[in-house]
Amino acid sequence: MDRSYLDVNEPYVNEAPIQEMFLHSFLPFSTTAINKGDEIRIPIQNRDAVTLPSESFIYVEGKLIKPADLLTEVTFSQNGLINLFNEIKYEINSVEIQRVKRPGVSSSLKGYCSYTPEDVNCLQNAIWDGEDSNRKFIKDGSFTGCIPLKHVLGFAEDYNKVLINCSQQLILNRATDDLGSLTFFLKGNEVLSDVIVQAKVKKIKIELTKVMWKVPVVKVNDREKNWELCEYPNIPQTRKRSWMVKTCSRVEKPRCLIIAFLCKDSSHMAEEFASDFDACSLTNVKA
Repeated sequence: MDRSYLDVNEPYVNEAPIQEMFLHSFLPFSTTAINKGDEIRIPIQNRDAVTLPSESFIYVEGKLIKPADLLTEVTFSQNGLINLFNEIKYEINSVEIQRVKRPGVSSSLKGYCSYTPEDVNCLQNAIWDGEDSNRKFIKDGSFTGCIPLKHVLGFAEDYNKVLINCSQQLILNRATDDLGSLTFFLKGNEVLSDVIVQAKVKKIKIELTKVMWKVPVVKVNDREKNWELCEYPNIPQTRKRSWMVKTCSRVEKPRCLIIAFLCKDSSHMAEEFASDFDACSLTNVKA
């Protein structure tokens, strides 16, 4: 039997410190400069927000444009979504916390060494799926994906606490060449060694239409810090009286009550302080 059942003097522990947690989408300074060679800066400037960057992710939308006469099927390679960026930086209060060059390569090496099957299942939206070679990721030339920040930054993987009273910024450098993010499934008589096919492949473009940083924002439950004043202005002149102060659920049950009597109001003129409380010959109180 667990002996903790006998520890009746154990201090109170708030079982619901978080009232609400929701995802907030943070946009880049420029929502149009998000393609080849562009630097994408996504800031969090609200210092009052309580954020959880370890559970945040980069949301990407885009489309694949290829020549109409190219029969070869084109899709993303393994972990290809993060390969659209050749560098990622994370800053807190304008101080660089971590910088990763070629995040696609570094995250792949780390993932192959440490990811469990459960981790792989959670990363399918980040194009980490070896079963069908990601052939279902692009539909009608369009795609959407989510890259968990802890997939590419060790800081986000190791530090799983909230951040408060600070500004943050995520900086993504868009790659100048997208062919390293793609894989090809030949069809018909096309061969990649063919000069004509190579010329068509070089015309393939990946155009991003939306890049956002989705970060959990935590709303802390501080109701245990609230104080509520209840007044009984006209107390009957009887020796015994019951006062229905308020009705509350068991969850909202007050942790303590402070009861005081004041025989003089603020307009009463006397030598004593108007805020001095009176005993009123009280003998017993029950709550």
